[in-house]
Amino acid sequence: MNFFKSDLPKAKKEIDCYNYCANNAVRKLNDEKFGEAAAYLENAIRSLHELEKMQVSKENADHHMFELEKIRGQQYVNKVIFDLRSRL
Repeated sequence: MNFFKSDLPKAKKEIDCYNYCANNAVRKLNDEKFGEAAAYLENAIRSLHELEKMQVSKENADHHMFELEKIRGQQYVNKVIFDLRSRL
């Protein structure tokens, strides 16, 4: 799972919530209790949105860290070139 380590407990709870709600929605649908099925599906969707928010947050942080590492790498290359030129 692509979440921050600190988000893993919350992500696990949201996945459990999604599974619970999705399973109950199917049961209510089979019992022709459509309003109750819809309520369970709405809660399942809420869990999916929460999981998506956590995932996007982690992906954004990973992207920014990657960009920072590229900048640091380029700064190092620039320093090496500067040092070599100053010796000439």
